[in-house]
Amino acid sequence: MRKKNSFLVYAIGLFAFSFTSIFAQTRIPTSSLLLMKAGDVTQGVKLGESIGKAVQILGQPTSISDEYWEIDSVLVKIYNYKGNFLYFTNDVLSGFELKDSSIQVGSIGGITFKVKDRITIKIKKTNRRPGLSPIIKRKKTFFDFSLVERDGKSRGIEYSAISVNYLSDAAANLDSRLELLFNSNDQLINISVSE
Repeated sequence: MRKKNSFLVYAIGLFAFSFTSIFAQTRIPTSSLLLMKAGDVTQGVKLGESIGKAVQILGQPTSISDEYWEIDSVLVKIYNYKGNFLYFTNDVLSGFELKDSSIQVGSIGGITFKVKDRITIKIKKTNRRPGLSPIIKRKKTFFDFSLVERDGKSRGIEYSAISVNYLSDAAANLDSRLELLFNSNDQLINISVSE
């Protein structure tokens, strides 16, 4: 009986490890997700910063609206920048959804990306024995974000590839996530941060 229990515990542990490894997501520091005007990578606004800072960096929004979010029981201010939405809870940036390339995401002096950027294809050539053709593997990448190639729908938007990455700040891992959606032409069509 003891041998069966040991095997069962081992099997469950192995399954749990495999399951969490398959679905593990990358943690992205919020400091690398500044919102910047396209073409200006000298200043940006990050999650947790004020409405005033966002307006200073991005300018006046096209429109402002208030929306009550029942799930969180909170009133959210929505700043609309020509179809790009910034969400403010208690007057600080708590999320965003970008649908065009007028706002880019990234870090000052680091990597930046925006809607309409494309997935790149890395080609790896592996030589085999003499006389055999080499093995060529193609892998789609978007900077260091992990990609899952599959058709789907998120928040009403159809996609052909998706990247989901959870966020962290200096103090802890957060419940928020960065989601990147790509169309069938390998073009980034939507960038969002939400809880």
